[in-house]
Amino acid sequence: MSDYLLLEIDAEHDKEIEVVLENGRTAGKAISCFLSTLSCYLDPKISNENEVTEWFSGVEESISNINCLADSLYHGDWNYNPDDYERFLIETSLTTISKEKFISSVHQVDEKWKDIRETVETVDELISLLQCNPGKFTNTWFFDQDYSLREFKALARGLQLGINQGAHKVRLRFY
Repeated sequence: MSDYLLLEIDAEHDKEIEVVLENGRTAGKAISCFLSTLSCYLDPKISNENEVTEWFSGVEESISNINCLADSLYHGDWNYNPDDYERFLIETSLTTISKEKFISSVHQVDEKWKDIRETVETVDELISLLQCNPGKFTNTWFFDQDYSLREFKALARGLQLGINQGAHKVRLRFY
């Protein structure tokens, strides 16, 4: 699982913002675990444990746009154009990926861009929901009341920084 989170923003020049906790440490592990589990919950092709279903159904009932977070994340370095296959092969060790799969992956990552204001509103709603209902949203293997909330607050600060820098779109890259 990825440990670090970068916000890719579309400000004047494409830019990355590292999501950092108040103590200066890099955030990402708790958010990655949470959002990866949320993605599984939202995927109708995946059968989830009762714990996951019960937990996230409460989130989904309260935050109608929670899928914007799950839909904006990706793992690894996929900052390529469809015609960058040769460069991709040189820069990575994934030499078994076909050109068709590479192009498909580039298009999938390109679809991860989301409206940054909508994203920060969703993160703020999530923080408020989780803080106001600690009895309902208890600690589990994909969420820790203290650590996860600290990371989501760091994410909100990073998103606000992106807005302040003129960004309109964002995607969450875990590495």
